[in-house]
Amino acid sequence: MTIPAALSDFDIQNAGLTVWLFKKSGGAGGVTPVFTGRWITTDDDLNAALKASLLGGACPYPGSS
Repeated sequence: MTIPAALSDFDIQNAGLTVWLFKKSGGAGGVTPVFTGRWITTDDDLNAALKASLLGGACPYPGSS
């Protein structure tokens, strides 16, 4: 699997990494949903592993085959 075209020219190795987690509440019956977000603190080892998985193509993304 290759990196999506939108990221092919992006310098992943030298980019800063921020991880956010979002949760959707509500939205049933036409009610506007509410989203809550949390920033997840990462360390250098996790940042390196996430970047390596992107660069190595080990991380699936929506629409991949």
